[in-house]
Amino acid sequence: MKRLDGWKFTEVIEFVKLHGFIFDHQIPGSHEFWIKEGSTDTMININYTSGTYPIRTLETIIGQSCIEKQHWIKYTELSSSMRKKKLCCK
Repeated sequence: MKRLDGWKFTEVIEFVKLHGFIFDHQIPGSHEFWIKEGSTDTMININYTSGTYPIRTLETIIGQSCIEKQHWIKYTELSSSMRKKKLCCK
């Protein structure tokens, strides 16, 4: 099983979109807020980075998303062709 290291901004955005999140707004700097469609309680603060996220930052994003950590890990195991087809691991 792969770990959580190596996630890039574009991969996080792709993953949360697959799970019903939509862009809400941007604040000064490089932070975007994404909300779960149909929910006012689930909001993720995602900061833009050109590299990969440190584990603790990604764990904060995971916690805010209310998507199980194992689901994030399972997604990393999908082939790139399955990701391109927007198929998730659920």
